[in-house]
Amino acid sequence: MASTLPVVVAPEHTRDFTTWTEIIGDSSVLMGNPLHNSAAHAAARSAVAEVQNDTVSKQQLTQAVVSRTVSGDSGQPTTDEAELLENSVNQGRSVVVSEENFLDFAKTHPRGDEVRALVPDSGAWLLDYPLLVPSEAAHRNETIAQAADEIASFLTSESGREVLAEQSLRGKDGRRVPDSRSAPMSQRLSVEDELDWNRLMTTWGRQTSAHNALYVLDASDSMGSENPPAHRSYWRTAVDSTVIRLQFIPTRDSIGLWRSAATEDSDRTSQELVPIRRMDEYVDGTPQRKELQDALARANYEEDVPSGLYATTLDAFREVKANYREGAVNSVVIISSGSSDRGTASELSSLVRTLKQEQDQDKPVHIVTMAITDGDPPQDLSEIAEATGGTSHSAATLQDIQERYLHTLSTY
Repeated sequence: MASTLPVVVAPEHTRDFTTWTEIIGDSSVLMGNPLHNSAAHAAARSAVAEVQNDTVSKQQLTQAVVSRTVSGDSGQPTTDEAELLENSVNQGRSVVVSEENFLDFAKTHPRGDEVRALVPDSGAWLLDYPLLVPSEAAHRNETIAQAADEIASFLTSESGREVLAEQSLRGKDGRRVPDSRSAPMSQRLSVEDELDWNRLMTTWGRQTSAHNALYVLDASDSMGSENPPAHRSYWRTAVDSTVIRLQFIPTRDSIGLWRSAATEDSDRTSQELVPIRRMDEYVDGTPQRKELQDALARANYEEDVPSGLYATTLDAFREVKANYREGAVNSVVIISSGSSDRGTASELSSLVRTLKQEQDQDKPVHIVTMAITDGDPPQDLSEIAEATGGTSHSAATLQDIQERYLHTLSTY
Protein backbone atom coordinates (compact mmCIF):
# COMPACT_ATOMS: atom_id res chain seq x y z
CA MET A 1 0.00 0.00 0.00
CA ALA A 2 2.80 2.43 0.92
CA SER A 3 6.49 2.35 1.77
CA THR A 4 9.38 4.27 3.24
CA LEU A 5 13.07 3.55 3.44
CA PRO A 6 15.94 3.88 5.90
CA VAL A 7 18.07 6.98 5.43
CA VAL A 8 21.15 8.48 7.02
CA VAL A 9 20.38 11.99 8.21
CA ALA A 10 23.40 14.21 8.64
CA PRO A 11 24.57 17.81 8.37
CA GLU A 12 25.18 19.05 4.82
CA HIS A 13 28.97 18.79 5.07
CA THR A 14 28.97 15.11 6.11
CA ARG A 15 30.52 12.57 3.75
CA ASP A 16 28.46 10.13 1.72
CA PHE A 17 28.41 6.38 2.38
CA THR A 18 28.87 3.53 -0.08
CA THR A 19 27.04 0.71 1.72
CA TRP A 20 24.80 0.01 4.69
CA THR A 21 27.47 -2.36 5.94
CA GLU A 22 29.83 0.61 6.18
CA ILE A 23 27.18 2.58 8.09
CA ILE A 24 26.56 -0.24 10.58
CA GLY A 25 30.29 -0.59 11.21
CA ASP A 26 30.75 3.15 11.85
CA SER A 27 30.06 3.67 15.57
CA SER A 28 29.91 7.44 15.05
CA VAL A 29 26.59 6.91 13.25
CA LEU A 30 23.72 6.62 15.73
CA MET A 31 21.04 4.02 15.09
CA GLY A 32 18.56 1.93 17.04
CA ASN A 33 18.50 -1.79 17.61
CA PRO A 34 17.13 -3.62 14.52
CA LEU A 35 15.32 -6.01 16.83
CA HIS A 36 13.16 -3.12 18.03
CA ASN A 37 13.53 -0.15 15.68
CA SER A 38 12.03 -0.26 12.17
CA ALA A 39 14.58 2.01 10.46
CA ALA A 40 17.49 0.07 11.96
CA HIS A 41 15.69 -3.14 10.94
CA ALA A 42 15.53 -1.91 7.33
CA ALA A 43 19.18 -0.80 7.44
CA ALA A 44 20.27 -4.24 8.65
CA ARG A 45 18.17 -6.02 6.01
CA SER A 46 19.77 -3.73 3.42
CA ALA A 47 23.18 -4.89 4.63
CA VAL A 48 22.19 -8.57 4.36
CA ALA A 49 21.01 -7.89 0.81
CA GLU A 50 24.43 -6.34 0.06
CA VAL A 51 26.08 -9.60 1.09
CA GLN A 52 23.68 -11.66 -0.99
CA ASN A 53 24.27 -9.58 -4.13
CA ASP A 54 28.06 -9.61 -3.54
CA THR A 55 28.39 -5.88 -2.90
CA VAL A 56 30.18 -6.72 0.36
CA SER A 57 31.43 -9.95 1.91
CA LYS A 58 29.87 -11.79 4.81
CA GLN A 59 33.09 -11.20 6.74
CA GLN A 60 32.74 -7.44 6.24
CA LEU A 61 29.18 -7.45 7.58
CA THR A 62 30.13 -9.69 10.51
CA GLN A 63 32.93 -7.29 11.46
CA ALA A 64 30.57 -4.32 11.11
CA VAL A 65 27.99 -5.91 13.42
CA VAL A 66 30.67 -6.76 15.98
CA SER A 67 31.95 -3.16 15.89
CA ARG A 68 28.42 -1.83 16.34
CA THR A 69 27.34 -4.17 19.12
CA VAL A 70 30.62 -4.05 21.06
CA SER A 71 30.43 -0.25 21.14
CA GLY A 72 27.24 -0.58 23.18
CA ASP A 73 25.39 1.94 21.00
CA SER A 74 22.87 -0.60 19.73
CA GLY A 75 22.04 -2.65 22.80
CA GLN A 76 19.01 -0.67 23.89
CA PRO A 77 15.64 -0.84 22.14
CA THR A 78 15.91 2.74 20.85
CA THR A 79 12.73 3.60 18.99
CA ASP A 80 12.51 7.38 19.46
CA GLU A 81 13.67 8.62 16.09
CA ALA A 82 12.71 12.18 17.07
CA GLU A 83 15.51 12.04 19.64
CA LEU A 84 17.94 10.72 17.04
CA LEU A 85 17.01 13.58 14.69
CA GLU A 86 17.54 16.11 17.47
CA ASN A 87 21.04 14.66 17.90
CA SER A 88 21.67 15.27 14.23
CA VAL A 89 20.84 18.98 14.32
CA ASN A 90 22.15 19.72 17.82
CA GLN A 91 25.31 17.61 17.85
CA GLY A 92 26.09 17.24 14.16
CA ARG A 93 25.71 13.46 14.35
CA SER A 94 24.78 11.13 11.52
CA VAL A 95 21.69 9.08 12.43
CA VAL A 96 19.66 6.29 10.84
CA VAL A 97 15.92 6.94 10.73
CA SER A 98 13.06 6.37 8.31
CA GLU A 99 12.62 8.84 5.48
CA GLU A 100 9.02 9.33 6.64
CA ASN A 101 10.18 10.59 10.04
CA PHE A 102 12.94 12.69 8.50
CA LEU A 103 10.59 14.48 6.10
CA ASP A 104 8.09 15.17 8.88
CA PHE A 105 10.95 16.51 11.01
CA ALA A 106 12.32 18.67 8.19
CA LYS A 107 8.87 20.19 7.58
CA THR A 108 8.20 21.14 11.19
CA HIS A 109 11.53 21.66 12.97
CA PRO A 110 13.00 25.18 12.89
CA ARG A 111 16.43 23.73 12.06
CA GLY A 112 15.18 21.01 9.75
CA ASP A 113 16.89 22.60 6.76
CA GLU A 114 20.33 22.11 8.37
CA VAL A 115 20.40 18.37 7.70
CA ARG A 116 19.93 16.16 4.66
CA ALA A 117 18.91 12.56 4.04
CA LEU A 118 20.99 10.18 1.99
CA VAL A 119 20.94 6.56 0.89
CA PRO A 120 24.25 4.78 0.23
CA ASP A 121 25.23 3.91 -3.32
CA SER A 122 24.17 0.29 -2.85
CA GLY A 123 20.45 1.15 -2.53
CA ALA A 124 18.02 0.24 0.24
CA TRP A 125 15.52 -2.35 1.44
CA LEU A 126 12.09 -0.70 1.82
CA LEU A 127 9.73 -0.81 4.76
CA ASP A 128 6.27 -1.71 3.46
CA TYR A 129 2.94 -0.63 4.90
CA PRO A 130 0.60 -3.49 3.92
CA LEU A 131 -3.16 -3.32 3.73
CA LEU A 132 -4.35 -6.30 5.74
CA VAL A 133 -7.78 -7.85 5.24
CA PRO A 134 -8.72 -10.74 7.57
CA SER A 135 -9.50 -13.66 5.28
CA GLU A 136 -12.44 -14.81 7.39
CA ALA A 137 -14.05 -11.34 7.27
CA ALA A 138 -13.48 -11.04 3.51
CA HIS A 139 -15.04 -14.45 2.99
CA ARG A 140 -18.16 -13.50 4.95
CA ASN A 141 -18.54 -10.06 3.37
CA GLU A 142 -17.49 -9.39 -0.22
CA THR A 143 -17.79 -5.64 0.40
CA ILE A 144 -14.71 -5.72 2.63
CA ALA A 145 -12.57 -7.31 -0.08
CA GLN A 146 -13.92 -4.90 -2.69
CA ALA A 147 -13.18 -1.92 -0.45
CA ALA A 148 -9.63 -3.15 0.05
CA ASP A 149 -9.14 -3.49 -3.71
CA GLU A 150 -10.44 0.03 -4.28
CA ILE A 151 -8.15 1.49 -1.61
CA ALA A 152 -5.14 -0.32 -3.10
CA SER A 153 -6.09 0.86 -6.60
CA PHE A 154 -6.51 4.45 -5.45
CA LEU A 155 -3.14 4.54 -3.72
CA THR A 156 -1.37 3.54 -6.93
CA SER A 157 -2.99 6.41 -8.83
CA GLU A 158 -1.49 9.89 -9.04
CA SER A 159 -4.11 11.20 -6.63
CA GLY A 160 -3.23 8.41 -4.23
CA ARG A 161 0.46 9.17 -4.49
CA GLU A 162 -0.29 12.77 -3.59
CA VAL A 163 -2.15 11.63 -0.48
CA LEU A 164 0.80 9.41 0.52
CA ALA A 165 3.28 12.20 -0.18
CA GLU A 166 1.38 14.48 2.17
CA GLN A 167 2.15 11.88 4.86
CA SER A 168 5.81 11.70 3.74
CA LEU A 169 5.31 8.20 2.36
CA ARG A 170 6.27 6.60 -0.93
CA GLY A 171 4.04 4.34 -2.98
CA LYS A 172 4.48 0.59 -2.92
CA ASP A 173 6.88 0.86 -5.88
CA GLY A 174 9.26 3.00 -3.81
CA ARG A 175 9.20 5.96 -6.19
CA ARG A 176 10.75 9.06 -4.66
CA VAL A 177 8.44 11.44 -2.77
CA PRO A 178 7.93 14.72 -4.73
CA ASP A 179 9.92 16.68 -2.16
CA SER A 180 13.43 18.00 -2.82
CA ARG A 181 14.50 16.61 0.56
CA SER A 182 13.47 13.05 -0.36
CA ALA A 183 16.54 10.86 -0.77
CA PRO A 184 17.42 9.47 -4.22
CA MET A 185 17.89 5.68 -4.27
CA SER A 186 19.95 3.77 -6.82
CA GLN A 187 18.07 0.49 -6.47
CA ARG A 188 15.63 -1.39 -4.28
CA LEU A 189 17.39 -4.17 -2.38
CA SER A 190 15.83 -7.51 -1.48
CA VAL A 191 16.76 -10.32 0.92
CA GLU A 192 16.62 -13.59 -1.01
CA ASP A 193 17.56 -15.98 1.80
CA GLU A 194 15.80 -15.38 5.12
CA LEU A 195 18.13 -17.82 6.88
CA ASP A 196 20.96 -15.29 6.56
CA TRP A 197 18.72 -12.64 8.08
CA ASN A 198 17.65 -14.85 10.98
CA ARG A 199 21.24 -15.75 11.75
CA LEU A 200 22.31 -12.11 11.73
CA MET A 201 19.53 -11.14 14.13
CA THR A 202 20.41 -14.05 16.42
CA THR A 203 23.98 -12.77 16.47
CA TRP A 204 22.83 -9.19 17.09
CA GLY A 205 20.61 -10.30 19.94
CA ARG A 206 23.37 -12.33 21.56
CA GLN A 207 25.96 -9.59 21.21
CA THR A 208 23.72 -6.92 22.77
CA SER A 209 22.38 -9.06 25.65
CA ALA A 210 23.85 -9.56 29.09
CA HIS A 211 25.98 -12.70 29.40
CA ASN A 212 25.94 -15.38 32.06
CA ALA A 213 29.12 -17.37 31.42
CA LEU A 214 31.40 -19.89 33.05
CA TYR A 215 35.00 -19.80 31.81
CA VAL A 216 36.82 -23.15 31.98
CA LEU A 217 40.60 -23.34 31.55
CA ASP A 218 42.22 -26.64 30.59
CA ALA A 219 44.89 -27.15 33.29
CA SER A 220 46.36 -30.43 32.04
CA ASP A 221 50.04 -31.19 31.46
CA SER A 222 49.83 -30.26 27.76
CA MET A 223 49.11 -26.67 28.70
CA GLY A 224 52.63 -26.34 30.08
CA SER A 225 54.16 -26.69 26.62
CA GLU A 226 55.51 -23.63 24.82
CA ASN A 227 53.22 -21.65 22.53
CA PRO A 228 55.77 -20.01 20.16
CA PRO A 229 53.45 -17.43 18.53
CA ALA A 230 52.64 -15.93 21.95
CA HIS A 231 56.19 -16.37 23.39
CA ARG A 232 54.85 -18.11 26.48
CA SER A 233 53.28 -21.42 27.48
CA TYR A 234 49.76 -22.42 26.49
CA TRP A 235 48.76 -22.03 30.14
CA ARG A 236 50.13 -18.49 30.36
CA THR A 237 48.44 -17.69 27.06
CA ALA A 238 45.11 -18.95 28.44
CA VAL A 239 45.48 -17.04 31.70
CA ASP A 240 46.78 -13.80 30.20
CA SER A 241 44.14 -13.73 27.46
CA THR A 242 41.41 -14.29 30.05
CA VAL A 243 42.78 -11.49 32.24
CA ILE A 244 42.66 -9.15 29.24
CA ARG A 245 39.16 -10.32 28.38
CA LEU A 246 37.91 -9.60 31.91
CA GLN A 247 38.86 -5.94 31.57
CA PHE A 248 36.25 -5.45 28.84
CA ILE A 249 33.35 -7.48 30.24
CA PRO A 250 30.47 -5.14 31.24
CA THR A 251 29.27 -5.01 34.84
CA ARG A 252 25.85 -6.30 33.70
CA ASP A 253 27.40 -9.71 32.87
CA SER A 254 27.75 -12.66 35.23
CA ILE A 255 31.03 -14.60 35.08
CA GLY A 256 32.48 -17.61 36.90
CA LEU A 257 35.82 -19.43 36.59
CA TRP A 258 36.82 -23.10 36.68
CA ARG A 259 39.87 -25.08 35.73
CA SER A 260 40.02 -28.67 34.48
CA ALA A 261 42.60 -31.31 35.48
CA ALA A 262 42.17 -34.99 36.38
CA THR A 263 44.18 -35.00 39.62
CA GLU A 264 44.57 -38.22 41.63
CA ASP A 265 43.37 -36.65 44.89
CA SER A 266 39.89 -35.88 43.58
CA ASP A 267 37.13 -37.82 41.87
CA ARG A 268 36.16 -34.68 39.94
CA THR A 269 38.09 -33.22 37.04
CA SER A 270 36.74 -29.71 37.62
CA GLN A 271 37.82 -27.19 40.21
CA GLU A 272 35.77 -24.10 40.93
CA LEU A 273 37.99 -21.06 41.29
CA VAL A 274 35.24 -18.42 41.43
CA PRO A 275 31.47 -19.10 41.37
CA ILE A 276 29.26 -17.37 38.82
CA ARG A 277 28.30 -13.89 40.00
CA ARG A 278 27.41 -10.58 38.40
CA MET A 279 30.48 -8.47 37.73
CA ASP A 280 29.08 -5.65 39.87
CA GLU A 281 28.70 -7.92 42.92
CA TYR A 282 31.06 -7.66 45.90
CA VAL A 283 32.37 -10.49 48.08
CA ASP A 284 33.65 -9.29 51.45
CA GLY A 285 34.34 -5.90 49.92
CA THR A 286 36.04 -7.28 46.80
CA PRO A 287 34.34 -6.87 43.40
CA GLN A 288 33.77 -9.98 41.31
CA ARG A 289 36.14 -8.73 38.61
CA LYS A 290 38.98 -8.57 41.17
CA GLU A 291 38.03 -12.00 42.53
CA LEU A 292 38.43 -13.44 39.05
CA GLN A 293 41.73 -11.65 38.41
CA ASP A 294 43.17 -12.82 41.74
CA ALA A 295 42.06 -16.40 41.11
CA LEU A 296 43.79 -16.38 37.71
CA ALA A 297 46.97 -15.03 39.29
CA ARG A 298 47.01 -17.95 41.77
CA ALA A 299 45.97 -20.72 39.37
CA ASN A 300 48.39 -23.07 37.63
CA TYR A 301 48.33 -26.14 35.44
CA GLU A 302 49.08 -29.67 36.66
CA GLU A 303 52.16 -31.57 35.49
CA ASP A 304 51.80 -35.19 34.33
CA VAL A 305 48.01 -34.98 34.60
CA PRO A 306 45.39 -35.41 31.83
CA SER A 307 42.77 -32.72 31.36
CA GLY A 308 39.58 -34.65 31.96
CA LEU A 309 38.06 -31.83 29.91
CA TYR A 310 35.13 -33.85 28.57
CA ALA A 311 33.86 -34.61 32.08
CA THR A 312 34.48 -31.02 33.15
CA THR A 313 32.59 -29.69 30.13
CA LEU A 314 29.48 -31.65 31.11
CA ASP A 315 29.77 -30.50 34.72
CA ALA A 316 30.16 -26.88 33.58
CA PHE A 317 27.19 -27.17 31.23
CA ARG A 318 25.03 -28.44 34.07
CA GLU A 319 26.35 -25.72 36.39
CA VAL A 320 25.25 -22.95 34.04
CA LYS A 321 21.89 -24.68 33.55
CA ALA A 322 21.44 -24.73 37.32
CA ASN A 323 22.33 -21.03 37.48
CA TYR A 324 20.43 -20.02 34.36
CA ARG A 325 19.89 -16.28 34.08
CA GLU A 326 16.72 -15.12 32.37
CA GLY A 327 17.18 -12.47 29.69
CA ALA A 328 20.88 -13.23 29.28
CA VAL A 329 22.96 -15.35 26.91
CA ASN A 330 24.01 -18.35 29.00
CA SER A 331 27.23 -20.06 27.98
CA VAL A 332 30.29 -22.10 28.88
CA VAL A 333 33.60 -20.89 27.45
CA ILE A 334 36.20 -23.67 27.13
CA ILE A 335 39.84 -22.63 26.67
CA SER A 336 42.28 -25.35 25.69
CA SER A 337 45.29 -25.99 23.45
CA GLY A 338 45.29 -27.38 19.94
CA SER A 339 46.34 -30.81 21.16
CA SER A 340 44.22 -33.94 20.82
CA ASP A 341 44.70 -35.53 24.25
CA ARG A 342 41.49 -34.40 25.92
CA GLY A 343 39.85 -37.85 25.96
CA THR A 344 38.88 -40.89 23.93
CA ALA A 345 36.54 -41.05 20.94
CA SER A 346 33.93 -42.94 22.98
CA GLU A 347 34.10 -40.32 25.74
CA LEU A 348 33.61 -37.56 23.17
CA SER A 349 30.68 -39.37 21.58
CA SER A 350 29.05 -39.84 24.98
CA LEU A 351 29.55 -36.18 25.86
CA VAL A 352 28.07 -34.89 22.61
CA ARG A 353 25.07 -37.22 22.93
CA THR A 354 24.43 -36.15 26.53
CA LEU A 355 24.74 -32.45 25.74
CA LYS A 356 22.14 -32.77 23.01
CA GLN A 357 19.81 -34.73 25.28
CA GLU A 358 20.09 -32.31 28.20
CA GLN A 359 19.87 -29.08 26.20
CA ASP A 360 16.71 -27.13 27.05
CA GLN A 361 15.54 -25.33 23.92
CA ASP A 362 13.56 -22.87 26.03
CA LYS A 363 16.58 -22.13 28.22
CA PRO A 364 19.61 -22.94 26.04
CA VAL A 365 23.18 -23.02 27.28
CA HIS A 366 25.74 -22.56 24.50
CA ILE A 367 29.26 -23.95 24.68
CA VAL A 368 31.93 -21.80 23.05
CA THR A 369 35.40 -23.30 22.57
CA MET A 370 38.64 -21.40 22.12
CA ALA A 371 41.65 -23.45 21.01
CA ILE A 372 45.08 -21.87 21.41
CA THR A 373 46.56 -22.77 18.04
CA ASP A 374 47.40 -21.11 14.75
CA GLY A 375 45.55 -23.89 12.94
CA ASP A 376 41.86 -24.71 12.66
CA PRO A 377 39.81 -25.50 15.79
CA PRO A 378 40.31 -29.15 16.82
CA GLN A 379 37.53 -31.46 15.67
CA ASP A 380 36.51 -32.53 19.16
CA LEU A 381 36.06 -28.96 20.38
CA SER A 382 34.05 -28.12 17.26
CA GLU A 383 31.73 -31.09 17.86
CA ILE A 384 31.22 -30.08 21.49
CA ALA A 385 30.31 -26.51 20.54
CA GLU A 386 28.00 -27.55 17.70
CA ALA A 387 26.12 -29.94 19.99
CA THR A 388 24.77 -26.95 21.95
CA GLY A 389 24.42 -24.41 19.14
CA GLY A 390 27.67 -22.74 20.17
CA THR A 391 30.73 -21.83 18.14
CA SER A 392 34.36 -22.99 17.97
CA HIS A 393 37.35 -20.72 17.45
CA SER A 394 41.12 -20.80 17.32
CA ALA A 395 43.90 -18.26 17.72
CA ALA A 396 47.47 -18.36 18.95
CA THR A 397 48.44 -14.85 20.07
CA LEU A 398 46.92 -12.67 22.77
CA GLN A 399 45.77 -10.11 20.21
CA ASP A 400 44.19 -12.70 17.93
CA ILE A 401 42.44 -14.40 20.83
CA GLN A 402 40.84 -11.10 21.85
CA GLU A 403 39.71 -10.58 18.27
CA ARG A 404 38.14 -14.04 18.18
CA TYR A 405 36.39 -13.44 21.50
CA LEU A 406 34.41 -10.67 19.80
CA HIS A 407 32.97 -13.29 17.40
CA THR A 408 32.28 -16.08 19.90
CA LEU A 409 28.51 -15.51 19.88
CA SER A 410 28.16 -15.00 16.14
CA THR A 411 25.95 -17.39 14.19
CA TYR A 412 26.12 -15.38 10.93
